[in-house]
Amino acid sequence: MVLQVIYVLMGVGFGALFLNVPLAIAGFFVLPVIMNLLAATVTWISERAAWIDQTIAQMPFMAVDAAPTGEQWAQLGVTSIWWVLIPLAVGLWRVARREVK
Repeated sequence: MVLQVIYVLMGVGFGALFLNVPLAIAGFFVLPVIMNLLAATVTWISERAAWIDQTIAQMPFMAVDAAPTGEQWAQLGVTSIWWVLIPLAVGLWRVARREVK
């Protein structure tokens, strides 16, 4: 359930950030794939991928009998800051400053 809430907030954050529904939907699906490709090819990113990539950070939580450690919870929290809170904060700032039409 926590992962679903994270994904919903991530979608809302991208929508507010881009202010364009098709671009937000494309970004929601394409940006994580690009991040996975970077994690697979760039050694600096692959060493820190659990702290940067949302998909990798969520893997320990997807098992039926998941018992994530404290470090895995911290990795999920840090990636949620990158992928959810920052786009949401910048997007809400953009929406607040946008001219009313």
